[in-house]
Amino acid sequence: MNERINVLYTFDDYVFAGTESGRIYRWKVQINSEQYSGNILDTAKGITHLAPKKISDVAQWQIQPCFTAISALHGTRNNRLIYPKSRQPVPSLNLAIGTVSGDFFIYRGDILLQHMRLGSYVREICSHKSEFIIGDIMGFMYAVTTTGLSYKRFIAISEGEKTVKSLRTEPSTAALESFRMLDVERTESTYVAASMNSNELVLTHQGHICSIIHCPDPIISLCCLTDENATCDVLLAATEKGGIYQLATEKSKRGSSCSDSDDFQLHLAHFTEMDFLVKEITSVDLIEKQQRKKMYWICLGFGGNVAFMCERDVIYKWRSVSPHDDVDRPISLAQVSFHQQNAVTILLASRDTIIGTEIEIDTLEATQPHEKNDEVLAGVGKAP
Repeated sequence: MNERINVLYTFDDYVFAGTESGRIYRWKVQINSEQYSGNILDTAKGITHLAPKKISDVAQWQIQPCFTAISALHGTRNNRLIYPKSRQPVPSLNLAIGTVSGDFFIYRGDILLQHMRLGSYVREICSHKSEFIIGDIMGFMYAVTTTGLSYKRFIAISEGEKTVKSLRTEPSTAALESFRMLDVERTESTYVAASMNSNELVLTHQGHICSIIHCPDPIISLCCLTDENATCDVLLAATEKGGIYQLATEKSKRGSSCSDSDDFQLHLAHFTEMDFLVKEITSVDLIEKQQRKKMYWICLGFGGNVAFMCERDVIYKWRSVSPHDDVDRPISLAQVSFHQQNAVTILLASRDTIIGTEIEIDTLEATQPHEKNDEVLAGVGKAP
């Protein structure tokens, strides 16, 4: 049976795949395992390109919540032990599932916790505190818990972005990301950033728009680089043309001499540039304690190009499929991090096939000449 994969999601060392038929598959990934045969090994660079595998060959568990295509997956950790009929251990998470028909499900293992019908096609899901934040194709944002709907908001785009030349004239959620930021009072708060298929980044707090930030090009993907020792995160926004931008603050003194307060302004600063059209970016959730100052992320291009990044630098870049293979271009990206080995497995979905690449970061970086640079990325709202 050919199962076309629409979306990948990872939790710890488990991978979930949502398909066109409405099925969810799950399997466990292990570094340097025999799960994949016929590996192509490049020991000099610490890179292992794994042999492609059909989803039916690697899946260890599956459910079918519906018979329409799965369009989005996300999960949050829970503290309850699950004892399924098989008595096999399962990931301790609440799995959120969105579909093209607007159905939304929350599963804990094989147990359905929540099912509701939203307004339209579910485009994106992210987690925010105890809620799942959902964006649909009509431009609405929903907050849902296992007990029900918390709120529904319309996240509008400005009329100025609706031009005759633009194909993205209707509001439609392109990306969602939850992140920490220091607000105007220097207090750490958690926000949800949304891209509505426009040249604007919309920041929301508890369902209300608190800022709209202009970007030179339409934003297609977001990712959050987190340092546990920092008070705020680094939010990256990717545009289809290859420009990567970082959300940053800009402070300027007000004209009044009797006031010491500052104007608190947010803007998207140019971060780096990719030499291919960008489809998706995602963060790498390592890193060993001695390397916490380094932040890693991955960029997937429309043509199957993949770049493994260390902050602004390309550490390794490769093409996952043939440049002439338009049918089998990857449509989703995920990663599984291994803290003890300081390694990451990057997974791509192409039709019904999983394409994997293992990267041993220490070995790879040892072969890459880098200029000494002690600069740590400044997060949003970081105190000067």
